[in-house]
Amino acid sequence: MEYKNCLKNCEKLQQVLASFASSEQKPSITDVGRKVKATLLSYEQKAERIKVIQARLNVRKQTGSDAMVTVKGMIYPNVCIGIDGASFNNRARKGGCSMVREGTDVVSR
Repeated sequence: MEYKNCLKNCEKLQQVLASFASSEQKPSITDVGRKVKATLLSYEQKAERIKVIQARLNVRKQTGSDAMVTVKGMIYPNVCIGIDGASFNNRARKGGCSMVREGTDVVSR
């Protein structure tokens, strides 16, 4: 959804720039034109970031293997475990366990 919005905004901004190029009042439009170009560049970069994230998510879906952290010994308080952007802050001393990501949280199994 956000990716489509970025592409629509890019098209609109490109049309605005094209109308500036065909306009006879070029000197008075230069500041607006620069702002439009900067906004267009921002939307193009955002669309590219979204495209990269979507590609990574598609690869992750295809592999089907979930990342897991296995604790064989002891996990101590104040230890932070991060899996794929989600994190878990341990508050109590625990024995061996496995940590997996479920949604936006890391949970112990």
